[in-house]
Amino acid sequence: MTKIHLAGIALSNEINKRVEEISSEFEFGFRGFVSLSEYNETFDSASQVLANVIFVKAAEKAAEIAGQLQVVKYNSPLAFNILILSKKLTSENFEFIKKSGADFIIFESDVFDTSILDFALSQVIRGSLIPVKPHDFKVNSNVDFNIYSILPLNKKIVPVAFSEDALSEKKIDKLKTTKELFIGRDDIQKLQEYLKEFKNQSADGITQRCRINYLNLCKSHCDLIFSLFDRSDTVTFSAGKSLLEKCSKIASEMLTNLSSLEDPWTIVNNSTIGESGSVERSPSIAAMAGLMSINLNEIDTDDSIIAGLLADIGLLSLPPSLLKKIRQSTKETLSPEEQFLYEKHPLVSIEKCLEKRLPLNDKLKSIIACTHERFDRSGFPEKINPALIPKESQLLQYCEFIDQKVMLKFGQKNRKTNDVQLEVLEAELNSKKILDVEISFGLKKYLSVVNKIKVTDNEKNITEPNKVS
Repeated sequence: MTKIHLAGIALSNEINKRVEEISSEFEFGFRGFVSLSEYNETFDSASQVLANVIFVKAAEKAAEIAGQLQVVKYNSPLAFNILILSKKLTSENFEFIKKSGADFIIFESDVFDTSILDFALSQVIRGSLIPVKPHDFKVNSNVDFNIYSILPLNKKIVPVAFSEDALSEKKIDKLKTTKELFIGRDDIQKLQEYLKEFKNQSADGITQRCRINYLNLCKSHCDLIFSLFDRSDTVTFSAGKSLLEKCSKIASEMLTNLSSLEDPWTIVNNSTIGESGSVERSPSIAAMAGLMSINLNEIDTDDSIIAGLLADIGLLSLPPSLLKKIRQSTKETLSPEEQFLYEKHPLVSIEKCLEKRLPLNDKLKSIIACTHERFDRSGFPEKINPALIPKESQLLQYCEFIDQKVMLKFGQKNRKTNDVQLEVLEAELNSKKILDVEISFGLKKYLSVVNKIKVTDNEKNITEPNKVS
């Protein structure tokens, strides 16, 4: 049985080079094939391929493209197939090709002008498996999904329980001896239904549901991004609205559970699905803003969550070299042209949502557009009058600062979220760069209760923000 992260089929030299660069950065195992026949000689239905990137000329007949996809699908049935076309096809042909096995369709220009291929591959390959815990499963229950482990020496993925398996006491004991358990990324919803059936009302049970809620939110957010950047035009207004409503519903359910936890940040700070630019952190930022908004006046929780999920989508429209600098935290090396493009990304986020007919009202558009605006006018993209910056935008920017300091990073000691928040708030109260006074002290009061810190009389009496002209 052949196992590989990523296979490229009939790629041009330029596309092949781009895929190799992505594979090198994210440490994917990549192998290119000159033709479909060469690919067929290497793989069979028992092979483990996580993703295929297939390049075809749009001049070819749709039936020929569909035929190639069906062959690829047969030889790697579990792989995610990314189809690259040189130009647009008709809606009917797109639909036909989608049904034949294309999971995601982009144009040749997207490979070089945007960072969507980097995102897609990182999500599909890095996020193909989701971590679960042995105590998620109950004795004498049945699961309708596979449970996997990874053999550390050869990094081979092996099933330790199959769909429809009865989890006997012996099987559960065996799962408990396995350090790392996983399920397929597409099985999160099934796991949620399983956990609802065997609902645990203890603190551990609530934590368990929050963790799965959060992972489900990450996946739904990822699915939404795929729908926004897919070139097949198969996403209708109702479909886009449905995806957005799904994200909102999952987030709302998660917040209900999170608000009952003593330390909700341990859930929110979990590593997200896949790796790429800062857009993967959007669910974490949105969840954090939603949770804080519950304790703040005049801030809409639902708007904070939706805007948090959508505000940075425009980053994926940036050129690969630019997003790579952002990904590697080297913004100071941006050229004037790159800085201009980067600062416009909130507006591009709005354009991308409207292009696929996501229902954004004027308030949501304003919140998204202002998520990087500042009270000292050092923000972007428009450096607007501080009095016009929505409170939700201020909160989201604050949460992004917190998230950057507390998210898990290799080689760095984890910091407690509440400690980081107090540190950032103290600096903000002195500088007044991103938050109006009312929000600052609202957060200070909330954190003071959580951390059992005494609030001064002056802080207690502040109810109105300073007026900014």
